[in-house]
Amino acid sequence: MTDPPELPPAGWHPDPEQPNTWRYWDGSAWTDQRAPMQTPSVPAQTGSATPSQPTSGKGGKVAAWIIGGIVVVVIIAVAGGGSDDGGSGGGGGAGDSQQSNTSQAQSAQPAAQEEPEMTSGQENALQSAQDYIDLTGFSKAGLIDQLSSSAGEGFSKADATFAANNVDVDWNAEAVESAKNYLDLGGMSESALLDQLTSSAGEQFTPEQAQYAVDKVY
Repeated sequence: MTDPPELPPAGWHPDPEQPNTWRYWDGSAWTDQRAPMQTPSVPAQTGSATPSQPTSGKGGKVAAWIIGGIVVVVIIAVAGGGSDDGGSGGGGGAGDSQQSNTSQAQSAQPAAQEEPEMTSGQENALQSAQDYIDLTGFSKAGLIDQLSSSAGEGFSKADATFAANNVDVDWNAEAVESAKNYLDLGGMSESALLDQLTSSAGEQFTPEQAQYAVDKVY
């Protein structure tokens, strides 16, 4: 029976993975300690002694042993790869076709459209709308009227509508706030409060928003 190959002694040897580099072999396995071959000496690593770089003798045998092993592995890999290519030639063509179709489908998809920047009128109307919402309870219709009215802010109807559509608001919460304001001013029945919240001459909340508010305050 053939004896197992003798492992190289611990020390610095040519790195089988990186050319022109020394790598430290601890006697049983490669370590992570490396040093370029052009340096005159290998710096000491923390916690371990690092012997001088080998220049001849066993180091050369180790390098030859390692290179020989690499050559064998490469030959085996090439032989195996050739048989795989022969057996799966048709599959490779199908894979290339599928990748091509995927690339074409991706390129055919329209690019995501960026949201247009606000005009100065829209930006100012939105800021004014947020100020009104923070001040007191407003319905969406009431806010548009306030922003576009000549007696109010005087924005165009389009800018006022844009602001009402994009302001940070909970319309149900606005209805509740408006209902509380009416009750703070004086006694009011549920039906009268509901009419005031939904009236076109009043707060102009939707019936659902007004009913939500009445249910919350009564």
